[in-house]
Order: sequence, then structure tokens, then C-alpha cells
Amino acid sequence: MPSPLQDPVDLGVVHRALVTKLRHHGDVLLASPVLGLRVGNADASSDPAGSPTRAHHDLMANAFGDGFDASLLLVASTPDAASAQAFATLVHRLDSLPGVAHVATAPAGRDVASATVTPTTTAQAEQTADLVTTLRENVIPAAEAGTGLQVYVGGQTATSIDVADALMSKLPLYLGLIALLGFLLLALTAGAAVLLTRMTIRRHDAQPLAGARPR
Repeated sequence: MPSPLQDPVDLGVVHRALVTKLRHHGDVLLASPVLGLRVGNADASSDPAGSPTRAHHDLMANAFGDGFDASLLLVASTPDAASAQAFATLVHRLDSLPGVAHVATAPAGRDVASATVTPTTTAQAEQTADLVTTLRENVIPAAEAGTGLQVYVGGQTATSIDVADALMSKLPLYLGLIALLGFLLLALTAGAAVLLTRMTIRRHDAQPLAGARPR
């Protein structure tokens, strides 16, 4: 027969476990904004108003547009005349692409050509990242189709976007590992508390028996 004291103690353990679980779910809910987290290098547009860097950014942005310091560098391999013409056509199309403020070309080399694309938005803006994605996944593959042309999108802005994407792609793994370790630690702690409680109950039940005298 279980001891009368066992049920209240077990109920207390269950109650504490439920409270801990509710707190865990509350922590998960409070951490949910991390799903909308964006990683990247902040530019001067986010500096405090009135600071020298912010004043410089605002002055340059008013004169040359928000994307004056967010240029994208397009470098192309043009092994033949057909690919060189395909790159020229691509550069001409970029002028009318949404999100592009200006396109400038450099003198072409023997097998290499390049162009600088200035976005309409700042380096940290989500629209700039969308422009890089559009260039890589839609515009450039269409220009390369059927030719020997190969175009790469680089520059400081594109590199920062790539690093941010790489970090964010690993974020679920890091969060999952932290959650798993936290669960294992919680399980070990709760198991030790339950074991200690049961040992205390058994010791309490054994004391009257040890002190009893045979008649």
C-alpha cells in the first residue's frame, strides 16, 4: 500500500513539472520574433540622426540616391563574340529592371567584361537583397542561356548578403541544438528531483518499522 504522504508529494512534483513546461513554452513564444530576424552589415542610414556619418549619408543619398554605397559588381566571362553580345544585351536590360538606379560598364577585356549596378535602396535594405536574388536566379540565367556567357554578382554588398544568408541558414540548427541540450538538462534535473523525493518517502515509511518492537 502506498504511503499517505506519497500522493501529495507526487502531486507537488507533477505541479512543478507542469509549471516548468509552461515556462518553457512561454520562453519559446517570447523568442518567436527571432524568426523574422535579418542579419547583415548596417550602413550609415541607421546611424543616429545628427551624427557625422548619418549627415554624410543623407547628403550623398540626396545627391546620388539611397544606393550610392551599395553598388553590385557584375563580372562576366565572355569567351566569344556571341557571349560578349549577350552581356551587352544584359547590361542594356538592367537599366529598366525594378530596383536598379544606374548601370555603368567598364572597358571590356579580351575574355572578361564587367559592369557596376547601383540599386535604388541602401545596402541594408531588404529590397537590395531581393535585387541580388532576382539577378542571380532570373535575369542572369536568362541572358546566359544558349551562350558561353557566365556572369557573377559580387562586391561588398553582395558578399555581406551572402554571409548573412549563410548564417541564417544555420540558425535553425543552432536553436535546435540549444533546445535539445536544454531539454536534456531539464530532464536530468527533474529525474534527480523525483528520485530524491521517492527516496525521502521510503526512508520516512521505513522509520516506524525500524522502531517497532515485536510483542
